Amino acid sequence: MKKLPFAMVLIAIGIGAVIFSYWLTNQSHSKVTAAPVNSIIKKHKEEHTLKVSDSEDRKIEVAVQESATDNQEPLQQKVKPWRKPSTHFQSFIELMDKPLVSEEERVKLQVLMNDYALLNTSREILFRTIKSNELDLVRERERLDAVLYLTTILVGKYNSSQQELASELVIDVLNNRTYQDTLSTDLKKSLVGDKVELGLALAVFHPERWNQYKENYNLGEKHQKLVHYIDELAKLKAEQLKNNAERLANRLRTISNS
Repeated sequence: MKKLPFAMVLIAIGIGAVIFSYWLTNQSHSKVTAAPVNSIIKKHKEEHTLKVSDSEDRKIEVAVQESATDNQEPLQQKVKPWRKPSTHFQSFIELMDKPLVSEEERVKLQVLMNDYALLNTSREILFRTIKSNELDLVRERERLDAVLYLTTILVGKYNSSQQELASELVIDVLNNRTYQDTLSTDLKKSLVGDKVELGLALAVFHPERWNQYKENYNLGEKHQKLVHYIDELAKLKAEQLKNNAERLANRLRTISNS
């Protein structure tokens, strides 16, 4: 009876040894197998990340190339409407911009300087009802051209029979107070700028007419400030023109005496 338990103990020990050996073998195999699997997963993630990064880089590179292509201006880019001379003044401005003009072109320019239709068009543009509260670049260009036409007449570089009419139109523009309070600040500045430029040409090149105007106007405090501002600019401009004329005369005398 004492031997039986001992035999059973031996059997149990043997079975335990077999189980332990089997477990140890499987555990070692699991570790060996886990390492390659983890490496493969990690490598796969790295490859996927590289592919994604490469794809994103390509997208960025393509986007940059497309953007650069979009920004390349065509060789013959269309001029924006507000950069072109307005239709009514196109011939006048094109002739004015030429450094050298033929005799035929000079005659044509002289005709334009005496063209009452252009003077009347200038009036219509400068007194046109303002429908928008913001700057309209096309209309800004039209007003700019009208101001250029009037100031060119007043300066007297080209003989014009319309100087008196142009002077009266400038005074009408200076006295114009029909602007709405709802206009944007930029538009108000632009309209006041027209008055300053026209008033300056009148004050510098037609001082007697300007002094007569100053004696007769009475349009409130704001207008008084505007007239005073133009008057101060005119004094500076007249002094500058005088100095330029003196330098030119001295230079001509030096050349003639040499």
